Amino acid sequence: MTVIPDDWRLIEPKMSNFDGSIDDGLEEALKEPGTYSEHAAWDHHGKVWWDAEEGVFKEEVWQYKVPVAVLSAPTLQELRETVNEEYGWA
Repeated sequence: MTVIPDDWRLIEPKMSNFDGSIDDGLEEALKEPGTYSEHAAWDHHGKVWWDAEEGVFKEEVWQYKVPVAVLSAPTLQELRETVNEEYGWA
């Protein structure tokens, strides 16, 4: 079961492990209430959003079509690094 509500909108800017990119404007776009984006990687997939109450970005990490963890960090760069340290850089 996902922690992202069904009525949230998936936005296009994304994070990717393919080229280590975080799309320009993603941090600001995620601060729009009710939005989330994706973190694409070989060994995992993530749903990323801004938690305004805690003031951090969060990522719901999935492996093999199953949610396995929710990690958080103050910036998207730190979040990507934290998730990749745990679940792989590929």
